[in-house]
Amino acid sequence: MPTSATTPRLLLSTKEVAHALGVSERHVKNLMYSGVLPSVTVGRLRRVYIGDLHSYIDERREVTGPRRRL
Repeated sequence: MPTSATTPRLLLSTKEVAHALGVSERHVKNLMYSGVLPSVTVGRLRRVYIGDLHSYIDERREVTGPRRRL
């Protein structure tokens, strides 16, 4: 069986998601409970699948061109 050092983490806690996004844990919980950020229940804990976190970020990315002066 591989060690945890070589096994990638698939599920993240609200604290880890908040740290990754630079927001509060409360904001992450609001996103989860509103269904904006999918989550799963593991026992009594809520976790975010890392793929869903990447999708959440990708869906909100904006690509803009150079700013024009008016």
